[in-house]
Amino acid sequence: MLFCVGLRAWQMHGFISRELENLPHYGGTERRVVFLDYRPHLAITDLFTSYYAGDLVQNDPWLRKNEIRMYSHGDADDEKLMSQYYPAFHLVYRDLYGSVWSKAATALTP
Repeated sequence: MLFCVGLRAWQMHGFISRELENLPHYGGTERRVVFLDYRPHLAITDLFTSYYAGDLVQNDPWLRKNEIRMYSHGDADDEKLMSQYYPAFHLVYRDLYGSVWSKAATALTP
């Protein structure tokens, strides 16, 4: 029984770690908006390893945390939304998994 519980804990850790790898790899801690990008340009291996990618958008109901996650609807729509609701925020980071917008003075990293 002890072995089975330990094995299940190890499996859950691996599963959750793989899912969290599908977030943008941004290290900032300031208040920010993260757009998650799941359009078809992702590698075929990413499509098969991310079974619950939709679960990555989990926000506090009162938005008390520093990070707000949203689904991307394309760069133009994301920029339009940010200029309308968060005009002080600008794009600070982008990678294969999405983009990060904040007030930080961080340079855009490719």
